[in-house]
Amino acid sequence: MPKKMSDGIVRPRTVLDCVLQLQHHGTMPAKQRLEETEPDLAEYLLESLTAVYHGLFNLHAPPVKTRKVYRQIEIMTLVCIEALRRSHAELWQQRIDDPTNTVDAGHPAEKPGG
Repeated sequence: MPKKMSDGIVRPRTVLDCVLQLQHHGTMPAKQRLEETEPDLAEYLLESLTAVYHGLFNLHAPPVKTRKVYRQIEIMTLVCIEALRRSHAELWQQRIDDPTNTVDAGHPAEKPGG
């Protein structure tokens, strides 16, 4: 199967920065930011995370393992949301700074004949 091209909006450094921020500050600030900026998405996320936690709990795994898996899912989801949010903000800022730029972020303009 051929490899799909990335749109280049989310860069690896952005993902890493989000992971490090969540590890350092915890998940609560990220959830609060999401509630302030996207309340409907935050509500869906919190309801879904609650359902995931109950599903994990019903597997009767040891509580420590249940909390660890839940935390991994919570962090993964918040990293994805935050990285995409930051990347879109950067893209919009680039458009504001240079409204004539029609090249997608992260992709150099193609040279004629190339």
